[in-house]
Amino acid sequence: MFNGLRERCAAFAALRCTFAFVVVVSVCLSARAQAQASDEQCSALLQQTSSALAARSSKQIVSSERQYLTWCREFLDGDAYEMHLDSLASALIDQRQFSEATGVANRCLQSNLKNLLCLAHKAEALLRSNDVAQSKAVAERAARLGAVTQFDLLAKENLTRLLEEIHSREPPRTAVPSAARPNRNAPGDDLSSFGDEVKPPQPAPAGVSGDVACNGTGAVGLSITINGEITMKTAQDVGKLFTAFHAAEQGDKRSCTRTSSDKNDLSAFGTHFDINSYGGDVSAAMAIGRLFRKESASLGVEGHCISSCVLILAGAVDRQVSGDNVVGIHRPYLASGRTATSAEIAATYSGYLAQIKSYLREMNVPTRLATDMLAVEPEAVRMLTLKELESYRLLGVDPTEQERRAVSREIRDLKEAEELGIDRIEYTKRKARANATCSAAAEHYDCFNRVMKTGAN
Repeated sequence: MFNGLRERCAAFAALRCTFAFVVVVSVCLSARAQAQASDEQCSALLQQTSSALAARSSKQIVSSERQYLTWCREFLDGDAYEMHLDSLASALIDQRQFSEATGVANRCLQSNLKNLLCLAHKAEALLRSNDVAQSKAVAERAARLGAVTQFDLLAKENLTRLLEEIHSREPPRTAVPSAARPNRNAPGDDLSSFGDEVKPPQPAPAGVSGDVACNGTGAVGLSITINGEITMKTAQDVGKLFTAFHAAEQGDKRSCTRTSSDKNDLSAFGTHFDINSYGGDVSAAMAIGRLFRKESASLGVEGHCISSCVLILAGAVDRQVSGDNVVGIHRPYLASGRTATSAEIAATYSGYLAQIKSYLREMNVPTRLATDMLAVEPEAVRMLTLKELESYRLLGVDPTEQERRAVSREIRDLKEAEELGIDRIEYTKRKARANATCSAAAEHYDCFNRVMKTGAN
């Protein structure tokens, strides 16, 4: 139903971002710990995406878009980022990965709640997964929005057809199961652990997995996945991977856990971190958070981030929570089995709370997060809304990191202005004119370059 729209939108996303890579040669490489590649690698990936679009290979589009968004995210502006997410959502629908497509569309909508393309693809993904009621709600909300660009018009045309299909189908009636009462975890011996009272089965074995990927040309990448209970061993394993990564950067091939001879293997560029945990040791969580902050790491929640896991999330400079992934808090409790006086318990508990607040200040997170934790009993969990995540600064880019990135972008813009032989004011005027003139152009890349080079529409 949406193939024409998907191809045009995905092609636009690929073309729109090509120009961005021309101007970030030195800046991209300076932010080593961010998930990014060089301009050459990103341009190669864009070419792969274009080839996949021409071949109508949704599987290849999914692969190249995911790599692109992983390694080249930092230097995309909001519009380009949303277009790439929409392209990925579209290809995932073609691959019948409807739940994934919905999650990607949700991430796009976190950036812009009124993005008609992403709303259309979310509605379609929900319908294809037989969630007719939710699909109808999304489609009807999107249909009420005004169309601004040509892509908005295409999206609305397809929304109209989608609503016709929705109306032709009987909405399924499914019983909503009542939530099971969470079970409190048995107490352990570590006084610094949060009570992990919610323990549904983890989708993968607990622990740390990851790769230090090398491609034989000197490029090195790092991926880390934390799953399950957080312990001091978790912190040690994360630290070992970072140590191996830096050793590989210095040329120690023995530190590489995976080596490829393909120079376009983008797993050997940048970093990628995600977590799925119901909590554990507070001290270990703060140690991991400090490692991530030192490395200027971006961290994505893939499933749940509950209890002390939130402290790890706070340590990242870019926190990503999308789709059905959730973050929750509750009051920490002492899990020691030894006998202690009331005074000893009070002193120990107050000490841990003071450590948590000090850590949150260090990570530029409001200390009221710790205060609000105290209001939730250990046997319960308060799931945080999108608005709450933003208010606690647990979603998106940390303000200090935003400042660093703004400086990087300014360096990039000044460099490009110098290469074009114009001053900064003229560069800003041309860039604004190019964005306005070329936003809906079929040949966006050529249009953008022409305006930037000549100043003419």
